[in-house]
Amino acid sequence: MKYKNVLCVYPYEKELKTIGFFPPLGLEYIASAIENMVESIKIIDLRYERESFSSFIEDKTDLVLVSHNWDPCFKIC
Repeated sequence: MKYKNVLCVYPYEKELKTIGFFPPLGLEYIASAIENMVESIKIIDLRYERESFSSFIEDKTDLVLVSHNWDPCFKIC
């Protein structure tokens, strides 16, 4: 087992206006895909937390996964 303790972070305080609040499904899919490969997974949604991002990183955290939303103005050329 290469990684033991994984932290998944959804860093956005505001959602896209067209979608509204929606669970961080991308991180949830990744967490479910790796759950049998690691000892623990923590998913943090910073929309609902008042602590800073760094307060969730512990000494035992081996891997941090951060969500990324596409820019709503992104256009495929």
